[in-house]
Amino acid sequence: MKKIISVLLFFLANLAHANSTIYIDVRNSKIKTNSEFYVDIMAKDLPAVYGVHLSIKYDPTQLTVLAATSYNEKPHIEHGNLFKQQAIVELVNRAHTQQGLIEYSVEQAVPARNLSNTNRIARVFFRSKSNSTTTRVELEETYFKTDSGNKVPYSTQSSIDLQFANSFHKPIHPTDDFSFSRYLILVALAALFGLLTLRTRKTPLTPLHWLTRV
Repeated sequence: MKKIISVLLFFLANLAHANSTIYIDVRNSKIKTNSEFYVDIMAKDLPAVYGVHLSIKYDPTQLTVLAATSYNEKPHIEHGNLFKQQAIVELVNRAHTQQGLIEYSVEQAVPARNLSNTNRIARVFFRSKSNSTTTRVELEETYFKTDSGNKVPYSTQSSIDLQFANSFHKPIHPTDDFSFSRYLILVALAALFGLLTLRTRKTPLTPLHWLTRV
């Protein structure tokens, strides 16, 4: 009964988030041949979810999937900022390079954060081949998990088309996510600097100050 209620609540939350979307994003769909680039799996305005599963299809004759970091030799997906890095449990993260299929499944004990904003679920790195012309990357399967572990399918904008040519620009490297916590730290530092500056200006000059200034 508890599982049924949990699923019903999740579906009701979906109705309340009619504009929610999951989509593949790329900085520029026109990419220089034989260069490295990345695509992001994004989520916008999701209800409370405790896990996600993605299956991503690509053409292995056009693209080579890469490791997310230089410390890992095997191709795998980089975690996004939707789930907390410290709390995330990685269940599946592998690429079937012959079939052109990537599987990614993670979960955590608390719901995902920043649900009203656009967040990155994951990032996939590719290299286009010397004979690459056009190709498509698509989400073959996507579902989220409730707090009781139930799987709930979710609608997506499921694919993105890419073009390759030597005349196109080489993609730029990704930058770090500018999280809300970093924003708060910068605001706090700016406020502290302002208070110190104001206090210094209001401090009256003593005779000792006058002597040191002479």
